[in-house]
Formats: sequence, C-alpha cells, structure tokens
Amino acid sequence: MQTVTIFQKVTEVNKPYHVPVSVIVDRIRNGKDRVLIDMLRMEPDPERRRKIKVKIPAICFSGIFSKHANDACVKHSGLIAIDFDHLGERLPELRKRLESDPYTFILFLSPSGDGLKLVVKIPDSILTHEFSARALTDYYADEQLDEFRDIARFCFSSYDPNIYYNPDSKIFTTIKEEQIIKKVIRTSGPLTDSHEILAKIEERFTEEGKFYADGNKHNFLVSMFGATNVFGISLNEAISLVSFKYHNAASTVDMKDFEKIATSVYNNYSHQFGSCTFNGKGDAIETITQKIVKITDLAIDLPLKDVVYLDAVRDNMLATFHNGRSRGESTYFDTLDERFRFKRGELTLMHGIMNQGKSTMMMQLCLIKSVKDGYKWAFFSPEQDPPSDFYDDIVHMYVGKSTLPYYSNQMTEEEFIRGMDFVRDHFFFIYPEDDSPTPEYINSRFEAVIYKHHIDGCVIDPYNQLDNDIRKTGGREDLYLSSFLSQQKRFAQRHKLFMFVVAHPKGTVKRNNNGDFEVPDVYDLAGGAMWANKCDNVICTFRPYHRSAPGNRDVIFYSHKIKKQRQCGTPGEVKLQFDPATMRYYESNMLSLRANPLEDAQKRTIANPDLFIESKESCPF
Repeated sequence: MQTVTIFQKVTEVNKPYHVPVSVIVDRIRNGKDRVLIDMLRMEPDPERRRKIKVKIPAICFSGIFSKHANDACVKHSGLIAIDFDHLGERLPELRKRLESDPYTFILFLSPSGDGLKLVVKIPDSILTHEFSARALTDYYADEQLDEFRDIARFCFSSYDPNIYYNPDSKIFTTIKEEQIIKKVIRTSGPLTDSHEILAKIEERFTEEGKFYADGNKHNFLVSMFGATNVFGISLNEAISLVSFKYHNAASTVDMKDFEKIATSVYNNYSHQFGSCTFNGKGDAIETITQKIVKITDLAIDLPLKDVVYLDAVRDNMLATFHNGRSRGESTYFDTLDERFRFKRGELTLMHGIMNQGKSTMMMQLCLIKSVKDGYKWAFFSPEQDPPSDFYDDIVHMYVGKSTLPYYSNQMTEEEFIRGMDFVRDHFFFIYPEDDSPTPEYINSRFEAVIYKHHIDGCVIDPYNQLDNDIRKTGGREDLYLSSFLSQQKRFAQRHKLFMFVVAHPKGTVKRNNNGDFEVPDVYDLAGGAMWANKCDNVICTFRPYHRSAPGNRDVIFYSHKIKKQRQCGTPGEVKLQFDPATMRYYESNMLSLRANPLEDAQKRTIANPDLFIESKESCPF
C-alpha cells in the first residue's frame, strides 16, 4: 500500500508524519477534521476562512517527504492529487463522471465544499512526476485546473462520508515530456569528438549545479546518459567514457549499473539520439523541441507489469533481517496458538462432520479477534438463516448467556442490547435474496463490505452452499475447486485479509467399533487432495464421542496442514471442551478456571472491549 505524508498544519513544514493512504481515506470518511471543515464551509468572510484553513492538516499524496519541499521527496508514492475548484452546480455531474473513470483512485469533496479533490495513480518515479502531470492536464482538458506539477503540492484534509476509494484503479501511464532548448545557429561546424562533447556537457552540468555525489548518483547518471544520447555519442562509447570518469568518483558503483542505466535511457529515448549538436563555440543546435511519449510498461523507474523487483520489498527484507519474521496473530488460546495462528492473506479450510461444532468454532475464533483486536468479519452463512439466528448465536457467545427466555441463564436486556451493539459493529451477514450466490457474486458482496466497513476477514460457511458450476471445468470437481480456491487466495492477498472456507465431508468417513466417526481428512471432502494443495492451512473441529456419548462435550481441534509453520504453528491436535450454556469452547485441562479468552478478566473486561482496541492509525493528531 502507498505511504503518503501528512502535516498537522501547513506552517509545521518540518514535522512530517508518514501513514498508509488508507489512513487518510478513513480520516476523511470518518470526519477526524470535521469541526474545522464545518467551520470553513459555514464561514463567509474570506479572511476568517484563510485563518481556519491554515489549521487544517495538509497532505502530500505524492510520497514520503522529510519536510515540505520539492527536493525533500525520499520516495515517490505513485500518486498525484488534482483540484477541481469552484464547481457550483456542476459538482454532482462531474463527481459521477469521475467516479466512473478507471483512473480515479480517490475522490472526495474539497474543504470548501464547492470542489473536488482527485487522486490518481501514476508511475512511482520522481523523474517523470512532472511529465505525468502534463499528460493529466491534457486528459482533463475540459476542466480548468490549477497548476499541480509540484511533487510536494499540499492537499488539505477534508470531510466526506461518501469519499470514493478504488484500490484497483488503473495506473495513468502516459507522460508528456516537453523539452525546449533555445536554438542558436553558428557558422562553425558541430563538434564530433566524443571527448569534447562530454566536456561541454560537463560544463553545462556545472553551470546548472548538477554534480556526481553520494545520494545523487542515480539521477546524475540518468541525466548524463540522456545528454550523451541527444548529443549523438554512441551507447558503448558513452558507457566507456562516463564509467571511466565517474566509476570511482564517489562510493563505488558496479559497472553493471552504469550499463543498465545507459541502456534504459538509450532504449527509451532512442528517438532523440543525435538531435542536438555543439558547434565550435559551445552553442547547442536543437532539432527537436517537443516530444510526447506514451509509456505503458517500459520506462526509467517504471517497473514491468507483474514483475516484483527486489527493491519493492527491500525495506521489508531489512526489517526481517533485523527483527525476524512476525509471527501469525494469536487465537488467544495458549494451546491453540501452538497449532494455528491467524495470518493476513492466507486461505484456511475449516472442515468437520455436520453438527460437530465447526461453524460455532469458526464464529468463536472470529469473535475473540473482534473483542481482543477490534476486527470485523463478513459471513456468507446461508445455513444459519434467518440472519437473526446468526446474530443471536454470536450475542450468546459474546455475553456467555442465553438470549432466550425459556432458559434459566437468560441474559438481562441491558446485556442483550450491549451484545447486539457490539456484534452490529463487528459482524456482517451476507445473504443474497434475489441473485444466485456464485463465488464471483459473493466476492463482490464481500468487496462492498470491505470498502464500506473495512472488514478484516471473510468466511464462506459452507462451500457447498455456493452456486458452483462445475460444467466450467468439464464436470471435473477437482479442477473447479482448484480454480475456486486460487480465486479466494488471490482475493485474500489483494485485500490483505483473512479468508476462511468451511466444508463438510461427502459421506465416506469411516466409523470405529463404538459407532463414532473417525477423524475426517481432506480426502473425505469433495475435491479431495485439492483442498490441501491450494489452502494455506487445513484445520478441523471434531467430537470423538458424538454418537456413543452424546452428552460428552470433549472436542478436538486438529490442524492437518500449516503452510508457514515457523510463524503459524505446527500440525497437531488440541483438546477442548464445549459448554452449551455459554456457547464457548474451553481449554479442556483448564475448564474449572474458565480458560476462555472471552473471560480473561485478569487482562481485560468484556464489558469494556474498547479498552484494548488499539488505533491502527500511526498519526498522533
């Protein structure tokens, strides 16, 4: 995710804060600056409006800045902000048009309330930022736009509960480069000696303040090879001359880097080769003054599509080198954590025999994460229809008492309302009434909840309630399942959330001499081994005495497969017990101590879950 810079006030230019762009979206949607924005929108006096505006936090969407200055951009974010001001009655129509534009990444109401702020993805290159701005000016030629080429341009925070946010928007890859050099024609002939041409280029660079030094080596070499290209020095000769002169001028640069930079420049600007000459007096004769270049995948600092370069993950690798890999997230059961831990971007199968508690276990694991970490969940669980039954079960589990009047342990109305309020904010029940629940449709509903409510995980319970058309794979269920699970895995990775699929066995599970089922594995599920092949984790909820001793509440939690065992546990089993009165699972050797994370009174109190939900925003104001 892109990281941007925010300043508490426009006057505090030396105090930057760096946050994910999603934090800015949440800030604007939830109205963190609403008091100031409302004051600004209601104030008619221009001078008072100016005094209010300088107090509003200001954002530099285009990157990570060490301070507010064009030359202080440490890393480009691949974003650019554009203002559409003084729209008046045109605002609704333009907003609708921009929201349907494939390049619109973020769109929100301006602080004044009379304009729109647009954020677009562009190549994450400081070198081409201005050229992207020029091309975008042409793209929005029907609108009167303020100048927005400065990379450090401020964009004030705002308040817009209907802010538009499309993480999958397209990158605007067109750049418009305008290169204008004064034409000076002399009678003397042009220089042809490469050494003399390079000397003239260096004179120009010195006059312009361009020097080869640590911290500026890459930019200098890009400019230098750009100059040798337009002044007609061949690629191989340019590499030889420049590397000989600068190879040891600062901290050593690998010769391959000289070749790589030179080759990129010469390939991408081949149309400019030899377009300039120096005459005997050092005056340049320009033959091309302007060139428009459309870039799709290949350009300096613009990565190839679907190629992940090491530099893109360098910071993460260094953090891992110094601090180690972060472990998966806790279930808050000590013994369970040894066998399974949550990890974003992973696909987990929860399976088990019908009526043995796998759905209840799934709900409890999610509920504990909601209470402990503030997480939100979307469930497609049609077997728990009507929705009131689904929500009732979670409230029962949350409070630890029944919601029904004919049980002796019914909760109070105050507890019931508190439970409903908590569940309302953390669980969302997906139930298509009119549309067929295909995997694609359910994912679209999940996506809608992701964008509106910022959920952390999705649960499909069970798989066989989806409208699965295996005719797409010639009736081969294993091939269809392979495609479905790959789709869900990519969905989890794209949205950085937890993805769970619950599945029943197909009826081939063996029984022991007591008539109890044996532990099922993936080969008992329709699709067989494909579940283990495609899922990151395979876990199971099993009651070993379900038939021979129906009153026995022993439960075994199995982890059959854990992909990243150093981070998320090792395969094995954990003994639990289920208490139907509280609708909770307990670590079996600690039942008398009520060892359930929801009753961990020594650390937290369930009556005040907000006490331990930490803010995910890394901005102190």
